[in-house]
Amino acid sequence: SDLILEVAKKMAAFENVTYVACGIGQNDISIQVVAKDTTEIYHFVTEVVRKVAGVRKTTTSIVPIILKDVYQWRVPERIAEEIPENESASASK
Repeated sequence: SDLILEVAKKMAAFENVTYVACGIGQNDISIQVVAKDTTEIYHFVTEVVRKVAGVRKTTTSIVPIILKDVYQWRVPERIAEEIPENESASASK
């Protein structure tokens, strides 16, 4: 909905937010936040995110170890080869 996109754009405007995505399912919006410690995360979630109009609920996960991080997601080559040429051209627009 328009409200979800509006809230997502507000999240994207924060300097310490490094990732924003709109999804389908349990969470409408997913964000990634960079912080120096858990106190900073707590403050950001409770004093900033929860006060943004349209935010009804937050769920926080702390990720202490990242084994792999793909910055630019792409369609795996084996799947891309199966996409008809006219579909892949319209998908890249």
